Amino acid sequence: MNSSELLSMFLQICEGVKAFHEAKPEPLAHRDLKTGNILISDDRSPIIMDLGLYKVVCKMYTNDQIYVF
Repeated sequence: MNSSELLSMFLQICEGVKAFHEAKPEPLAHRDLKTGNILISDDRSPIIMDLGLYKVVCKMYTNDQIYVF
């Protein structure tokens, strides 16, 4: 896998994480994202797995702090 393919895969993972964070009605946080939780499909697309630890993120804006419950 060359550097261009790696960068493309990284950007796809970032888009997946962004989709979790922008989920409606409540945003989600994976909370255990690591290489062992990224599977590669036959067409070399990354798949984010092991969502067992995800949590709903409740954003409370106090002094620019974000709290996760």
